[in-house]
Amino acid sequence: MRILDKLKKRVAKGAKNNLSLAIYSVIIACIVWFAISMAFYPSVTKQIRDVRLSTDISGSTASENGLSIISCNIEHVNVTVKGSRTQASKMSPDSFTAYVDTSGITTPGRRTLSIKVRSNEDIPFEVESISPQTVTVMLDKYETVEMPVEPKYPNISAINGKVIYQAEQKCKPDTVKITGPSEQLKNISKCYAYTDRKMSLESSVDLQTDKLQLLAEDGTVIDQSMMDFNTASFSINIPVLSQKTVKLSVQILGGSADFDKSSLKFNLSADSLTLASKNSQFEIADPLEIGKINLSDMDLGYTKSFDINTLLEESNVINMSELENVVLTLDDSGLDRKEFIIDKSNIHITNKPGGSDYDYNLMSNSVQICVVGPKEELAKLTPADFVAEANLLNSDNSEGQFYFDVTVSCLASDKVWAVANPTKPSVIIQKSKHIEPQTNEKTTSSRNNPTQTTTNP
Repeated sequence: MRILDKLKKRVAKGAKNNLSLAIYSVIIACIVWFAISMAFYPSVTKQIRDVRLSTDISGSTASENGLSIISCNIEHVNVTVKGSRTQASKMSPDSFTAYVDTSGITTPGRRTLSIKVRSNEDIPFEVESISPQTVTVMLDKYETVEMPVEPKYPNISAINGKVIYQAEQKCKPDTVKITGPSEQLKNISKCYAYTDRKMSLESSVDLQTDKLQLLAEDGTVIDQSMMDFNTASFSINIPVLSQKTVKLSVQILGGSADFDKSSLKFNLSADSLTLASKNSQFEIADPLEIGKINLSDMDLGYTKSFDINTLLEESNVINMSELENVVLTLDDSGLDRKEFIIDKSNIHITNKPGGSDYDYNLMSNSVQICVVGPKEELAKLTPADFVAEANLLNSDNSEGQFYFDVTVSCLASDKVWAVANPTKPSVIIQKSKHIEPQTNEKTTSSRNNPTQTTTNP
């Protein structure tokens, strides 16, 4: 047993000595390998991934010409570098910065430029490769423009019977200064103070917003990420008015008292009009009279245009329709025109001014008239069915002969009328002072005065 124990101790002692020898051998081998590597291979190659690409070009030729990188199609690159073996372990993506080579660039535009790398930690290195090797950038100048600002509120409307009067909507401030890339600024067609609030309005309101929306000519929204604005808040005033859609009418003037104006048929280019009132207490007339027409003007083919804006310009009423004029056209289907000559016996002078101090004598023996009306009515009429009246009410008091327009009435029909074609029917009237006639009377005197003669007026 003793012999066996001694043998075990010797084996364990030898194994212990062999393990120590092995450890020492490994350490010595590493030292030798490091010494040989440093002697024969002092530099190593290392790949650094996701190195940030800087777009700062200050100090370059492009920057001196007022240019900046507006857009860039990549943000990071992969770099393979060669450096000292002792420094390689310290290299990381933060040790380097990739940048764009803009040397020689003096004008704005899109460019494909090479990428370079610099050390952030003053570590000596050599670039083996950069991936990708080039980058596409947009170079442009930063400028400032002043744009008018308009309100925009797509989700706001007025309740029934009300309308938003966009012609008087306001935005404060009504202009904004925008600083950004010149090419983007050139594309701005509209600048809106924008709110996406949802409301149904029954009266005018003021809203605050800090949103601006820039639109190009084709309506696309322009990116604002590269822009600065001198104003951050805007006030939008939205005026709300009372609104009403009314029918249209015209007033017919002239003609005899017996004439049936309801028998006239005419067409309007618009049957109704939408109006709004600035005064909520003001009642808009319905129907709305757009003008007056003399019956004597309504010949066959008659038309007349009425200017709606002129009609409303002195009132509190606003034309909300896209309609500036309304055209009236006489419906002359079934109508005809015919000429008659009225005899002197059917021409009357009425309302003679001056009482018994003046005489008015009709100098015309007849008057020619042109009559329009239904064909079947005209076919039955004769000159004896017409009466002409010269109504001298409010006429001139001067003496002598003068022309005077007459009003024609038809005794046999209330659906025909005289027209002024080519001129209004008129007569000649003689006005003179009234003189009492002188008469001579012979009388026989009494016996005391047998032959006396007297003259009495």
